[in-house]
Amino acid sequence: MRNQLSLRAALRPVRVIRHDLSMLRQARTAGAYRPMVRLTHCACGTLVLFLVAAAPAWAQTSTWTNTGSGNWTTPGNWDTGTIPSATVGADIENGGTALVTSSGQTVDLLQVGEAGTGSLVIQNGGTLTQASGAAFTLIGTGSLTINGHGSTYTTPNDLILGRGTGTNAITVENGGQLYTGNAFIGEGTSSVSTDISATVTGAGSYWNAGEFIGVGGGPNAATLTISDGATVTAQSTVAIESIGSGATGIATVTGPGSQLLLPGTALAVGEYINGGEGNGTLTISNGGLVSAQTVTLGEFDAGTTGVLNLDGTSSARGVLVTTSLAKDLGSGTVNFNGGILRAGAASSNFISGFSAGNLVVDTGGLYLDTNGFDVTITDGLSGSGGLTKIGNGTLVLNSENPMTGNSEVSAGTLEVGDSSNSNAVLGGNLSVDQAAVLLGYGTIAGNLINNGTVIPGGAPGTIASLSVGGNYKQASTATLSIEVSPMSASQLKVNGSATLHGVLAITYDPGTYTATQYTIVSAANGVTGKFSSTTSTLSGGANLGTLQSSVTYGANNANLVLANASTTTTAPVVVAPNDTSIYAALGTAAVMNAQGTTAALLDRSGSNPASPGAPAGWIRAMGEQTNVGGSNGEPGVQANQYGFLAGLEQRLGDYTLGVAGGYTHTNLDEQVTGDSGVTDTLRAALYASRWLGPVGVSGTLGYGLDFLSQKRPFAGVGTAAGDHMGQEFATGAQASLPLTLGSVVLTPRVGLRYAYFHATGFGESGAAAQDLAVSTDNVHSLQPYAELTLDKAFGDALKPVNVQLRVGYAREVLNAGRAVSVASQDGTLFTAPGTSLPRGYLTTGISIGMQPVKDLAVSLGYDTLINTTHASAQAGTVRADYRF
Repeated sequence: MRNQLSLRAALRPVRVIRHDLSMLRQARTAGAYRPMVRLTHCACGTLVLFLVAAAPAWAQTSTWTNTGSGNWTTPGNWDTGTIPSATVGADIENGGTALVTSSGQTVDLLQVGEAGTGSLVIQNGGTLTQASGAAFTLIGTGSLTINGHGSTYTTPNDLILGRGTGTNAITVENGGQLYTGNAFIGEGTSSVSTDISATVTGAGSYWNAGEFIGVGGGPNAATLTISDGATVTAQSTVAIESIGSGATGIATVTGPGSQLLLPGTALAVGEYINGGEGNGTLTISNGGLVSAQTVTLGEFDAGTTGVLNLDGTSSARGVLVTTSLAKDLGSGTVNFNGGILRAGAASSNFISGFSAGNLVVDTGGLYLDTNGFDVTITDGLSGSGGLTKIGNGTLVLNSENPMTGNSEVSAGTLEVGDSSNSNAVLGGNLSVDQAAVLLGYGTIAGNLINNGTVIPGGAPGTIASLSVGGNYKQASTATLSIEVSPMSASQLKVNGSATLHGVLAITYDPGTYTATQYTIVSAANGVTGKFSSTTSTLSGGANLGTLQSSVTYGANNANLVLANASTTTTAPVVVAPNDTSIYAALGTAAVMNAQGTTAALLDRSGSNPASPGAPAGWIRAMGEQTNVGGSNGEPGVQANQYGFLAGLEQRLGDYTLGVAGGYTHTNLDEQVTGDSGVTDTLRAALYASRWLGPVGVSGTLGYGLDFLSQKRPFAGVGTAAGDHMGQEFATGAQASLPLTLGSVVLTPRVGLRYAYFHATGFGESGAAAQDLAVSTDNVHSLQPYAELTLDKAFGDALKPVNVQLRVGYAREVLNAGRAVSVASQDGTLFTAPGTSLPRGYLTTGISIGMQPVKDLAVSLGYDTLINTTHASAQAGTVRADYRF
């Protein structure tokens, strides 16, 4: 595999290409560049192809002749007597130094020390810009120095460093600025010197390297140093690599304010490239910062090697900001010694792919900043140091971490082992600070000092145990939080001794409780002290009624005891679940939507008879917002809905028959609890109408298939969520009598609408003991209604404008109460009530229709439901009718 791309690499998209410069001088002599192609890899895991096509012949090249130092703008320093320009290249290779001290200088191709030696210095605010049509810039045996604020070198093309036998160096210092295309520090020939370096140093010094920076790529070492407040940035990839035995690419970012910034891009340390295996080392220390979308060590091939050193002290820590730190097919080692690893996004696999022993936490420790995100590490941390968890958000350790140093939860939440990884271990001792939280299913190998909050289990709402290999000590201001269900309780298991103080916080989950006892703390070497206070939280604002709670202490345990208040009172106590009204709200919204669809079909069939023998098609798009206010102590709900209904109809004798279908999406949000639901509905319907003299009669029969989901969030616990199915059956009948009164048509309508909704039962997940089993939901709605419309046409008969005003009233006559049955984890059944169905529906509306062509009519409508019985709505519609 050393002479070809690995299969994995070969299957990745094409991404980076390097130039082969071995024919550069021949190309210049011949008056044209030779077309060349080279394929390579980059840290983002893809390939890019750069093609150097044949370029037009140079107009002229000026070669530097001054063997000492001289000014760029002095014609006598050039063999042609011509100062380089956008059409005149520059070749400095006689050991001399060219000084650019004035602004506005330009150059075509630039070579410094390609065949000999040479130096270019830009200083005192001097600026040099390479023409966009020129080829790459080459720094061979020699150097490019950009010194001082305002001093700038700009090239839109690739910059190549490392072609020659002596020192190859770029230095940007004291506020100098360098702007390049792709940059290659070490280009890959056997003649390259061991001294290949790029240094960006000093406050305000800046290098924007376009898409790609490669550090290495040759048989010898190459280095990139960013120090003392300087900044380097690239838009695509930085690869720290090299080819050849014992060679490596080395990058160092050190000093407060020093930055390597890769916004939205990748960083590779050790990379397989051009058929060879690369070695790379990145060191971040002393306040330096590296920010990259992803960081990968040992990329593409088993022979590659990557090393990351993240160092620092309390006064200045190195910082790495990324969304992912991973090892690929090669080998990779990370040495944490006082630096900060900061999460750039939430991740379930924040550090991955490393072998045991390759994530080394040295005595300086690892400072892991979750930065407000939730991240999970599945690889183990080892070494003599400890972990300090900083920043808001949750860090989950889901493996064995055989560290021996002292760890600390300074801020946010540390979870040692989730529900699927109870074998997770955090080595050494751990302290939890006052504002921090520790939870988990795993084990703290050493001592645990609690100055904040400790929660055995994955989160509040779970029943589980957390183990401590050493001793447990709880401060007077600290809290031990225990979850209790009718069947069991969470527990802190201590292998040493337990010293208790502070608060015991008990949360009772829904269910039926009887007199019982739970062990909440066990300690093999004894329990001393007592909790200074106990708090209780019960779902639904309930209380334990006739049960009294207390904490008892034994030699090796602390127990929560539930006892009857008297010997004559033994009835069980039921603790109801919280926030259950969303279940009924889904059914309420569904049946109201079904009635609204029936109303639209009856309006269609009652006012638009098809012409004899002429089929007609129509479509109606709508958006609606409905608010159903709370009632009977239950919260209200807002429904936002959009969808369409379309149909095809045909006049057959005295009858008009039609078929319709549509789709509706509804988002529900409860106004108090924060619970929510989503319903997607597919609809189909038949409708028919005929005229009996002046009276029109019509009817419809419809069916809807509902895909329903609901969410109930619980702070600090999770979100109880469930998906299920529903069905709607709807029918209706209507009679109308159009009356022509001068230039207007007045049409009274009366009718009856019926809808039935049935939802299947389902079980929730996501909130542990707060999850409920929800039974079926059945809703019936019967609404007699009356409506009056007023229609008037304006304009000529060929293209009339029709205006319709309407007002109507419907009344719900069946049971408006709403409730669904649910069961808690222990099987206790509860009634989950919801806000009732509205009784009265007073609606008004207006629509304006036009007929742009003979067979097409288009109308816009607006309707509102006036709040008469805790419901209001606004709806907009667009309708198009076409007669074939």
